[in-house]
Amino acid sequence: MLDEICEHFVEHAEVQRTEDIALLSSKTGSASIRIRDQKLLIEPTCPSEAELQMSRTIIAEHLFYFAKDEPLELSWSEPASLAVLPNIHEVTVVSAQDITPHMRRVKFACTDIAPFVGGDVHVRLLVPPKGRSPVWPGLREDGRVAWPEGEDELLLRVYTIRAVDIERRELWIDFLQHPALGVKTPGADFARDAQPGKKSRCSARRWRPAGDTVHSSDRGRKRTSRHCAHRRRGAAGYAYAGDHRSVG
Repeated sequence: MLDEICEHFVEHAEVQRTEDIALLSSKTGSASIRIRDQKLLIEPTCPSEAELQMSRTIIAEHLFYFAKDEPLELSWSEPASLAVLPNIHEVTVVSAQDITPHMRRVKFACTDIAPFVGGDVHVRLLVPPKGRSPVWPGLREDGRVAWPEGEDELLLRVYTIRAVDIERRELWIDFLQHPALGVKTPGADFARDAQPGKKSRCSARRWRPAGDTVHSSDRGRKRTSRHCAHRRRGAAGYAYAGDHRSVG
């Protein structure tokens, strides 16, 4: 499994590997993973408790993914001390309006806007089911996320951040409205029905650094629009779209 870990994380961190030891390093900390007695000994080091728990969760989720159907036991020397996931932030709908016939913009207020500034160009939005008190995800003992199930199951969708208003502490997200007979569109429905005061939660997800060329399909045009809007004035760039249909 150590080979799979190194092969995967080389795209997300600096990876140093010797025969039985791997060291993963990034801006948020490092993790030493070594083989000992046919087991993996994992030692993450991070500057804060929140980043330490995030590192544990990322490692745990990937280990179980790599294990697939094979039995895997993962335990940490110290259990998680955070009751709420550190990367999930409460957001409140401020306004919602149609900006084109097929695009609806929802503005969210967020107390801690910092994680969404800069390279964090898209978010995972968590929406609780209608008519039920929200149950937000917690942590399992092995470090993985414990997602609500059954009647409390959350709607999870990933969206591009159209803009961040730092002074107002707002996130702007554009939702494609694409009604089709017999096709469920829960994300679009959320935006259509969004009313000021409605609460949800979201987490920031970092995208790769902006380059000089952006390739985009219909689904990626919102990201392309934001990318172009945040380039420095006078910078040259090229955007290629697959066809000429306008969706906003």
